[in-house]
Amino acid sequence: MMIYFQGQRLAISNDIAQRIVVRNVDDKSPVKLKSLADLHVKQAGVIRKILGDRALRRRLMDMGLTNNTLIKIKQVAPLGDPIELIVRGYKLSLRKQEAACILLEEVDDEWT
Repeated sequence: MMIYFQGQRLAISNDIAQRIVVRNVDDKSPVKLKSLADLHVKQAGVIRKILGDRALRRRLMDMGLTNNTLIKIKQVAPLGDPIELIVRGYKLSLRKQEAACILLEEVDDEWT
């Protein structure tokens, strides 16, 4: 499939095309952001904002936790800390304190 976007032609597969969500720029519907620490097992979300000091944000981004990245909760330790995530096809464990700094837009299971 070919897409013309901001003066560029992009070729994408049908699998990727099915995952694209198109929204109107003027769409004022508020997207409710949820902390990663508040998600439950098997829930997924797309990263929209990373809070915290500069060093923490940099460390999280170095681990692959960047804006518009899809993440899914794989499991939670018996005492609730740490949380195991699936990010970009690999497993990553985070402390709940760090996970609270990541704000997500929750997505349906059909996208994961």
